[in-house]
Amino acid sequence: MFNQLNIFKRKTFPVASQKQITEPTTPTGESSIMRTLPAYLAYLGSSKYAPSTTEKYFADVKKLSVFLQKKNVGEITMHDVQQWMAGLVTPQGEKLDKKTINRKVSAIITYFSWLMAIGAITTDPTAGIDNQR
Repeated sequence: MFNQLNIFKRKTFPVASQKQITEPTTPTGESSIMRTLPAYLAYLGSSKYAPSTTEKYFADVKKLSVFLQKKNVGEITMHDVQQWMAGLVTPQGEKLDKKTINRKVSAIITYFSWLMAIGAITTDPTAGIDNQR
């Protein structure tokens, strides 16, 4: 019978005794977007959204967090959101199709509506943004 060479044998690793889990914390106006993502994901997972929508909305807000990494959620303005949106359509930006842009804008509107609903922010920077489908 054929013996497998050592380099092709499966390696095993010891099981970690403790899992490292980041617990969602309650978002505040002083939280960064990135810091609010675990709680936002928990919210999306417990709502009416399909799993694929949850994943995409989460990824869209995560991209916004990279763009606005120096700002807390309470400092974000409509101008900040509009600048991010402009980067989605400009030739120098991502050049996304209209359907994808609409989804990303919906994700951001949902995110800030959620922050308003839980009292983390008092002004919604997406309130004047019209997302046409």
